[in-house]
Amino acid sequence: MSSPKLTIALYLSEDSPSLALCLKQLFKLNKNNVVVHVYIDSQSLELMATVETFFSSNKVKDFILFKNLNSLGASFCFNNSLDTCKSKYILFMNFNSILADDFYEKISKLLDQNYDVISCDSVDHNFLH
Repeated sequence: MSSPKLTIALYLSEDSPSLALCLKQLFKLNKNNVVVHVYIDSQSLELMATVETFFSSNKVKDFILFKNLNSLGASFCFNNSLDTCKSKYILFMNFNSILADDFYEKISKLLDQNYDVISCDSVDHNFLH
């Protein structure tokens, strides 16, 4: 099996009204080319309930869940994702980010061009809300 093209590192330090939608949109992505690292960096019961509901309702083999016993901060979680991902590209997100339905179709054209870095200025801002 080949490595995924994209790893998405989702840092969760608190619950939000948009978190369930954020997870739902990530679940829709191309499962062969995207892996999602979900970092729970909080002991918030509301956050845990939202994440547990998502994981119990979906078969998410392309999601890797990390639960920190103590808050380690976004930098630690994102660096850990850099160390553990097997993809060429990585996208860092937080609990307030929601991907558009056509996110992967738009970004895959850029991933196929073999860039070293893809910045937000180079892509259509309408695919990430």
